Amino acid sequence: LLRMPPLLLLDEPTVGVDPLSRREVWEIIDTVVKDEGMTVLVSTGYMEEAEQADFVYIIDQGRILASGTPQEVTDKAVSRCFSLVPTAGISARMLQALFLSNEQILDAVPDGRQVRLTLRAGGNPRQLETALPGIPLSFTPVAPRLEDSFMICLHQASRTASSRETPLPPPDWTVGSPSGGGKTVIEVRELVRRFGDFTAVDRTSFSVQDGEIFGLLGPNGAGKTTTFRMLCGLLPATSGTLFVAGQDLRRSPAEARRNIGYVAQKFSLYTMLSVRENLEFFGGVYGLLRQARTERISEVLEEFHLLDVADTLAGSLPLGYKQRLSMAAALLHKPKILFLDEATSGIDPLARRSFWHRITNLAAAGTTIVITTHFMEEAAYCDRIMIQDQGQTIALGTPAAIMEQGEAEDMNHAFIHIVEKKRAERKANPV
Repeated sequence: LLRMPPLLLLDEPTVGVDPLSRREVWEIIDTVVKDEGMTVLVSTGYMEEAEQADFVYIIDQGRILASGTPQEVTDKAVSRCFSLVPTAGISARMLQALFLSNEQILDAVPDGRQVRLTLRAGGNPRQLETALPGIPLSFTPVAPRLEDSFMICLHQASRTASSRETPLPPPDWTVGSPSGGGKTVIEVRELVRRFGDFTAVDRTSFSVQDGEIFGLLGPNGAGKTTTFRMLCGLLPATSGTLFVAGQDLRRSPAEARRNIGYVAQKFSLYTMLSVRENLEFFGGVYGLLRQARTERISEVLEEFHLLDVADTLAGSLPLGYKQRLSMAAALLHKPKILFLDEATSGIDPLARRSFWHRITNLAAAGTTIVITTHFMEEAAYCDRIMIQDQGQTIALGTPAAIMEQGEAEDMNHAFIHIVEKKRAERKANPV
């Protein structure tokens, strides 16, 4: 922008960026368009960003599936979108997972305190009111959003393995995620990490239960990645106590790591090794003996739909394949705890749905999930959330409690409100 070109090309400029920073990026885009008359072409996987454009194209596999103003494209989903408020004892995540296996449902996603549904063509919401025996359901028509039309377009297009798999079966809730009384598998007390004179994490305390999905949220530079790396045993703490799977991570890191699976933000794959060779390597790192390793690799290749690319170099894989390979590698040794660092960054909404359906299945089977994300709508999948800013915990609770604290009906606005309010308090009362 130093010379203010007539055309600006932005390739996913907000990937890995928090909502506050994304808002600032779009304020800059609006300014150069209105004040400088500049034309801006933006690629993005955030549909709420695309809604701010003057004209949109939905592209898949090099083909234009739809084009027009955001409203024109959104209108493709008219009369097909409904909301459903979960009844007591059933989480939005549970309802979403159950409805994704229904042949009348094209898409289902937690949306604030509700579940948002998009029906297939010809779907009848009245027929769904008895879809779950013994559970009364009431569907409310809602206005379509661009993401609803995006999902319709992708489902209508030819399916590809990178992001469109055979739907997973509903989770087995008989094992169940925690309802508040599960065993504590992660215990953090007064955790501190300093880099010289800079305190990145300042006296953070929280716990995570067995089978829980726990989200770490925060603006860029808030300290969540540092906290995350300490939880994984990748970074030593300056002070405080940290127990993972019953092991003191500061005293017995190797024993604690045996119970941990880790998916890094950039997936941390060996690009010059094939899919199978990556799995062989990680299986060895996790201590699996040869026969057990061979059997487990065969299982995850099939489970994650990687058989067709088993001998392909990891570096040449599409992003969706890389994500699934990283998940397969992290789960080779069947860890009790899975850490996911921005695992859906840069992934399209349909691939994110598939990813979260798999995570829901893991949690239902008793695996504890700790995840960082900048997709605020993904926070609705979590049992509890912690928001950090400037190294400190500023909110901790269920998604419903966080939205109440943030005085908002959706997580994105709640997040922004909580962070801005805390920053204003700090500014008014500096230490």
